This record gives sequence, C-alpha cells and structure tokens, in this order.
Amino acid sequence: MSTPNSLTDLLKNLSPILDTDFYAYISVQNIESIQIEDIHCLYRESEGITLVLYQEIAEKYKLDYNELYAKITLQVNSSLNDVGLTAAVATQLGKSNIPCNVIAAFHHDHIFVPASMAELAMKALLALI
Repeated sequence: MSTPNSLTDLLKNLSPILDTDFYAYISVQNIESIQIEDIHCLYRESEGITLVLYQEIAEKYKLDYNELYAKITLQVNSSLNDVGLTAAVATQLGKSNIPCNVIAAFHHDHIFVPASMAELAMKALLALI
C-alpha cells in the first residue's frame, strides 16, 4: 500500500489536459462484434457492458449514443489510496453546474464532461491550482 498524497499537493500538481477527441458512452450486452483495440474503456455491470468509445468508433459500429463527452486527464500522479481528489474536482465542477464522470485509472484520473462544457470545465479545474 502506498502512502497517500496530501490533497493540497494533488491539487497543486493537477495539470489538467483537455483531449481533442470526443467520446460516447454506450451500453451493450456483448462486445463480440467490436475489436478490442477500438474500445477506450470497458466496465461490466449486471445490466450490460458500458463502453467509452471515440465518437468515430461509435459511428463506425453504428452504435447509438445520447451525448458526446470531452475527456480531461489530470496529469497529477494520484493513487487509489489518495483521499479527496475526486470530491474536490467534482465539487469544483458542480459550482459551475458542470456534470462529470470520473474514471480512475492506474496512473491518472480522467474526467468526462459534456463536450459543450469542456472549456468551462478546464477553467474551473485550473482555478483549483
């Protein structure tokens, strides 16, 4: 188990980067027809398989999606043992009425926000630094 980082240090080193691509969240029952290299993120739930795909990949497979999302990667090296980072980010975005979905990966946290709110989300996150 690694030693948790302080929230102050995490926020000071947040370094958010906005991806130029857009993403779609999709729920499917199986992924047999989808090439694994086309999947950006996958999570199995009892109701189905949630996929996060690049917009063009979703369209390539003719998969329906409701909205497009922008991805902001927090470049700070965070750990699953760190406390408060997700809450601080979600609270900051909430102050600007920006919904978000956080995917915590091994090295970084990735924040998905409606594509139309990407620039506003970046401003809000940079205000945390």
